[in-house]
Amino acid sequence: MQKRDYLTIADVCEEFSISTATCKNWVRLGKLIPSETKNNSLVFDKDYIKSFMKNLKSDNITALKSRRNKNFISGNKLYNSYLSQNSKNLKPVQEILDYIKENNIELKDDKISEIISVCAIQLINNLPEYLFLAEDISKNYKNSEFKRFHFEYIKNEDTLGLLYISLKNFSERKSKGAYYTPTEIVEKLCSNLGGIENKTIFDPCCGTGNFLLRLPDNLDFKNIYGNDIDPVSTKITRLNMALKFGITDRELLSLHITNHDFFSYNDKNRYDYIIGNPPWGRGRGKCRGKCDIYSDMFETAVDKSLSLLKQNGILAFVLPESILNVKSHKKIRKVISETNSIKYLEYLGNIFDGVQCPSVIIKILYDNKPMKTAGMVVVKKDNSFMINIERKVDENCFNFFLTDEEYKILEKIENIPNKITLKNQAKFGLGVVTGDNKKYITNKKTDENEMVLKGVNINKFWYEQSDNYISFTPEKFQQVAPTEIYRAKEKLIYKFISKELVFAYDNRQTLPLNSCNVLIPKIKDIDIKYILAILNSSVAQFYFRNKYNSLKVLRSHIESIPIPVVDVKVQQEIIFEVDRIIKNKETSFNSLDKKIEQIYGVKL
Repeated sequence: MQKRDYLTIADVCEEFSISTATCKNWVRLGKLIPSETKNNSLVFDKDYIKSFMKNLKSDNITALKSRRNKNFISGNKLYNSYLSQNSKNLKPVQEILDYIKENNIELKDDKISEIISVCAIQLINNLPEYLFLAEDISKNYKNSEFKRFHFEYIKNEDTLGLLYISLKNFSERKSKGAYYTPTEIVEKLCSNLGGIENKTIFDPCCGTGNFLLRLPDNLDFKNIYGNDIDPVSTKITRLNMALKFGITDRELLSLHITNHDFFSYNDKNRYDYIIGNPPWGRGRGKCRGKCDIYSDMFETAVDKSLSLLKQNGILAFVLPESILNVKSHKKIRKVISETNSIKYLEYLGNIFDGVQCPSVIIKILYDNKPMKTAGMVVVKKDNSFMINIERKVDENCFNFFLTDEEYKILEKIENIPNKITLKNQAKFGLGVVTGDNKKYITNKKTDENEMVLKGVNINKFWYEQSDNYISFTPEKFQQVAPTEIYRAKEKLIYKFISKELVFAYDNRQTLPLNSCNVLIPKIKDIDIKYILAILNSSVAQFYFRNKYNSLKVLRSHIESIPIPVVDVKVQQEIIFEVDRIIKNKETSFNSLDKKIEQIYGVKL
């Protein structure tokens, strides 16, 4: 076999944007077939992988219609939220997309550049001093069939950017982590920068320049800089800046709006403000050479940018909320806390079209001192407040979601005397991952199958009868925990995707699917039902919500919850109420909550 004729597992993972574990699971389940073993590693025929990907994109492989395969969603769409809803240019962009679809026009890079240049010519209104900027994008505008669509120049509106991102294939945007920021969010960030007159401002991954466009018109362009790895985006930004600030100097535009890989670019400048929304990417090892949030030299685009700030400079970014609490971002939190302070933090929720990823605006002051929290402004959807006390900053999780009063309660919970946690004192198990629920799950009970629980069946303390059944054949499934986890005499089953802690007791060896997981406490002299009561309590819920602010209940979250050690008598009182709740399938347990609050010494 010629080297060029096969792909390694790493190559296949890169092609499909999946993890090595997923790829190996596909192989184990016979959904992906290697051609041979070479140097003790599986290899795949290139033509086979090409055909496999074609089928996957066209939905011909039904067994792999999973959350991971959303990477292959294709098509072109209008980013309605990118411009203001009353923009006159939304209509012609949509008309172009419709025309392309109706006429089955293939959108290769040169065709996209042609369409962009046609729009650019209209925006510059044929002024000769700006013509070179449109021709830098493409010279094929003169006889283009797209001249029939008419655009109007609207100051500080990124019309070219809207057209460009709408033309780019959705799956390509997703694989690069390039989610373009809605106008409302850009304005919110830029309006909150403070005194930026005569200050140098840099957007390191500027895209088509939407953040730079929202800066005040009276700034001196000589203080404004932008960079992007995409050459077309860079050219659009130059044209946007030329029209905004009246710049016709080609050299000045090229010096200030550059086309580089941000991570490999040796920028010797230092800036007063660094702003923007760097592409979040898919993780280290992906998107090499792209303006990704990850790199080898720098942990993220954040610390690369922080390294380019002047003393007392400001970084203001739109970032995934996970930057505050996910384990993989611990190093960047360490960098931030050692030499910077967060001055402003706004929780935005899900702001990007078609993307479930809560986001934040974060404004960081580089003062080369350990982080101070007093004076930080926190904005949430329901309220805003200022932190007035110095808090302990934990690089494991940046928790600034609490008011000072809530923070004091959290500290009291964490510092209760005579406490234990489940860390190293419990067994955890993932619910059954079949790899194909349609194949293995049925709603008909037979002599060969048994009930299996989903997350929707789990309530606090007890679970509902499920109408889903499975024949337990672990060797056929994609992923399972050890059988003894599922068949334990007593175990707790909890929702994995949840805004709150929801744990149910099971002593019937019931199987859970992977929307719920298993916990088996192993703490001497502490009853499992007492732990169940603690985990379902309003105190534990307060701790989980305010410590982690997560939509997933992770093992690390559960292991960190402080559990008060109490004597047998107190445990029995708690267990008596738990047994009653389970027996009667109660949904209200205020008296139990009050007892647990008393044990912790807090009042919620």
